[in-house]
Amino acid sequence: MTLNVPADYTNRWKCEPGRAILAVRGGGAMAVAPRGPLRIWRVHITRPGVHARLLSPGGLVLACVVLAGLAVRLAWWYGIVNVDPYAYADSAASIARWQPALDPDLVGSLYYTQYIRFSLTIPAAVLYRFFGPGEGVSTIAPIAASLGTAVVAYRLAARPGGTAAGLVAASLAAFFPLAVVNSTQFLPDTMMTFFASLAMLAYIEGLAPGRSRRGRVLCFFLVGASWALAFYGRPTAVALAIPFAALFALRRPWRLEVLAGVPGAAVVVLGVQLLLLSLGGTLFEDLHTLLTEGRGHAPGALQYSDVDFSYARYLWQDPMFLPLTLFAGGTIALGVIGGRRLLPRWPAFELAVLAVGQYLYFAFLMRLPGLYSWWKEPRYAMSMLVPLFALAGVCVAAWLRALPPSARAAAGMWVAGALALYGVLGIDAVREDHAAWQQQRVGRVEEELADFLAGYPAVPVFTWNDDMARYLSFYTGLDDATVYDRAHNRGAVRNRFDPAGRSLVTPGAFVLVDPGQDLDGLATKVPAHWTRAWERGRLVLYRVPPLAPAPPAAAAGIAVQAARAFPQQHVLVLVTLSEAANGLRAGEFGFACGVDAPTGQPARVLERALPAGTRAFAVDLPVDTLVDGVLCAPLFRLAGDEAWLRGEPVAVPPVRVAEPEHAFTVDRDLERSRESGWFRFDQPEFGDGGGAIAIEPWRPLTMTVDPVPAGSYQLQLRVYDYSGGGANRVLVSFGGVDREVSWGSGSGGVITVTVDLPGTAGGNRVVVTPLEAGQDAILIDRAVLTAAPQ
Repeated sequence: MTLNVPADYTNRWKCEPGRAILAVRGGGAMAVAPRGPLRIWRVHITRPGVHARLLSPGGLVLACVVLAGLAVRLAWWYGIVNVDPYAYADSAASIARWQPALDPDLVGSLYYTQYIRFSLTIPAAVLYRFFGPGEGVSTIAPIAASLGTAVVAYRLAARPGGTAAGLVAASLAAFFPLAVVNSTQFLPDTMMTFFASLAMLAYIEGLAPGRSRRGRVLCFFLVGASWALAFYGRPTAVALAIPFAALFALRRPWRLEVLAGVPGAAVVVLGVQLLLLSLGGTLFEDLHTLLTEGRGHAPGALQYSDVDFSYARYLWQDPMFLPLTLFAGGTIALGVIGGRRLLPRWPAFELAVLAVGQYLYFAFLMRLPGLYSWWKEPRYAMSMLVPLFALAGVCVAAWLRALPPSARAAAGMWVAGALALYGVLGIDAVREDHAAWQQQRVGRVEEELADFLAGYPAVPVFTWNDDMARYLSFYTGLDDATVYDRAHNRGAVRNRFDPAGRSLVTPGAFVLVDPGQDLDGLATKVPAHWTRAWERGRLVLYRVPPLAPAPPAAAAGIAVQAARAFPQQHVLVLVTLSEAANGLRAGEFGFACGVDAPTGQPARVLERALPAGTRAFAVDLPVDTLVDGVLCAPLFRLAGDEAWLRGEPVAVPPVRVAEPEHAFTVDRDLERSRESGWFRFDQPEFGDGGGAIAIEPWRPLTMTVDPVPAGSYQLQLRVYDYSGGGANRVLVSFGGVDREVSWGSGSGGVITVTVDLPGTAGGNRVVVTPLEAGQDAILIDRAVLTAAPQ
């Protein structure tokens, strides 16, 4: 008997020899033997590439897997607990408000690499536009992308292995701990993983035999667009170049339709360039910044490869990877051994190439743009796990098909039990990580401060740098507190100083201060008339008194109260305005130096827009412009006045360099290569805008100071103490004396450790040699050599 079946249908479960298809019924068929007793087998017949409709059993199970994955993410929802999401949120808010903030000169080149994570920030900006900024709104797109990755993993596995293979792969993707963790933290890695997995699926579909030319063109166009979107999630998406090139070379005949990926990527890149041009950037500025920033912060970038097996260690040591390693390793072994005759050879090989090719990049070639090569986080490599999920599912299905029909039900129960155990272990790892992050989440203090400020009328809060402002701005509301607002000195949260170091504080405002800034001689010294309003830990919030009525200019009196010399070798002059001058809205202050200095204009204007109500403040006079005993006359004038008010001249006292005597700060031209063992790490909160960070292989850091005679000294190292982890340990050598010092209190900030150096032979070279890195890095911000206290 012959049965005509439409040409676009295929028999996915091939009949054994001697059986024939009798009839098609209910989406399947009955297969009967031509001779002997009537025997019936159900045979699934589907259109190519269609393996589970929405209402089919497989589709319903897939929907349940996705919903269960969503439930896990909601149950252990992280929110914004890390540092980088604050920059992503600021960028998304700027885009939502259509502010020209996408300019590296405005946000700094280091942060600019975060502001251009468009696959994350553009969806967030759309959601911000409709619902306003917030933690929950920020994580909608990453959660959706993470669950979408599970659907793509299903399709990757179901294509060669059927519904069972797809459901296994989807389950592995939906409950993989790292996917759960990162999808609710507002990080770009889940966006990159989703678009990269979509590019992999489209690439395999495009190479599949039997597809029409038009279908291949559409598939490869999707590859290019998805790959570009993955790149704008995280530049590590370039890892796909290795497996894509390998599969193209191995698959014959070569399909020139693969070139359709170029216009697909071009559409995305062109759209990004138009966005950049509209929001303050220039053409291809994003790509240029990634290249230059990658070279500037990754020593030896684009010069050689790493031999680093950290990602291999993650697979068998990290609690988040170990369940996947055990399940995938076991099922792949079963598929190869038990189902080797039924294992789809080429599709399984494709999946293996996609996983291994990306691993080669992440493990050995991660010195490409946009990454700090010594810092290899597990979340960077999530895209290489998606084909591994699919390969595990295909091997499970092949193993089940190799078993006798009577044993398949029991074997399926074992597989379901193994998946359940995988999910339980994964959820347990998520639960522990979630509890740890809730204890150390970044921005907790800023969130409490925002709650405090909500009880006050809308007045600006001034912070000492833009990093702190990013955290606080998120909680006070990004509708008027983005980096663009701060650059224009407006909004709820502002920077305390302008780029030239002039104070921007206004009367009635709040000022956030770190105790380390409230020191004599620093521009951040807190004036006596400010009042404490709130404090938590190391942060203190001060209230600036409101503005008093402005007196006439002629009533302003000026006098030099004191003069001192400080380690910076600047003369610091405290200037007191008379009572009548209290409340001056704006003015200029300067000094006319020299006995015969002209009276009409000052030699140097030191302060503009003098904070209203200021009674006393400090100014710097570089000593290279002064001579001991020279007369200096303080000058002042109100805004709008032409005449300068002149105070009584005073003699500058002899310049004396007070302790600390010898200070080392990081050289801006510090070598950025692996051979040096150190390179400059730029961060605005560090002294001179940067610190020195050690990279393996470690080598001594030599610091040159002014020559000192033999004697006993102390070296004060200003270092960064990373929260969590162990202790960092270094060896300090000076004048023939060696001393070890360690730190590791877990305070999560810049601290000072003191090294005693008794009985040295003196000299001018201090050497710091790394011995042990128990934390994320050994980072030295500043070193100061002083005489030992008597």
